[in-house]
Amino acid sequence: MTETIKNDDYIFNYISNKSIKNIMTDEIKYFFSDKRKICMVKTDNEKIEFYGKLSDIEADLSKVPFVRTHQSYLVNCKYIKNTSTITKGGPILICLFT
Repeated sequence: MTETIKNDDYIFNYISNKSIKNIMTDEIKYFFSDKRKICMVKTDNEKIEFYGKLSDIEADLSKVPFVRTHQSYLVNCKYIKNTSTITKGGPILICLFT
């Protein structure tokens, strides 16, 4: 039996300024990475930066509806309004947010 977890039932934990912080996944629009630095963009467009790997976050959120749209982006499916794909030089999924 597969358990379904809604975004608003799940808390994401991360380390910032040497302390553990947590946030409801419902408050996260998307993550993007630049080398070792992760930027988490919240629904109010506040950006929170911390160090980590996007692949680790993706694994932590495997039971929550997030999708890897690009090597550097992990997006909360709840906030995707529309998508399109560009294939010149390789597929890229573009998401429009609500």
